[in-house]
Amino acid sequence: FPVTIKTVRDEVCFATEKTWRPMIARRPFISMAGRHHMSNLRRLGFRTFNNIWDEGYDDYGMQNRVRQILMLIDTIAGWSQQELQQKLFDMQHILDHNYNVFMTLTHSKIQRTFND
Repeated sequence: FPVTIKTVRDEVCFATEKTWRPMIARRPFISMAGRHHMSNLRRLGFRTFNNIWDEGYDDYGMQNRVRQILMLIDTIAGWSQQELQQKLFDMQHILDHNYNVFMTLTHSKIQRTFND
C-alpha cells in the first residue's frame, strides 16, 4: 500500500511497493527516495543496513544522493562472492525483522508515529 507521510521537518516520505517489496521478499535494499527516507523507515520500527554499508546517502538531496548511491553500489560490486554471502547471512536478522514489522504495520501506527 502506498503511504505518504509528512514529517515534522516538513519533508514527505512516500513509500510504495518499491519500498515494501524487498521487505516482503526479505532482501536488502538501497533507497533512491527523498531525503531521510531511511531514517523515517527506522522511525516506523524498521531496521536498515547502516551496520553493513554506509547509509550516509540518506542525508543528501537528490543530486548528491545519486552520486553517493552510485559510490555505494561500486563498493558493493567490489565485494567478493564470499563477502556478499557472508553479509547476506549477517543481515538475516534485519531482513526477518523488517518482514515482521511490515506484516503488522497499520495506517494508525504510521499516523501515531509521525503525528505525535
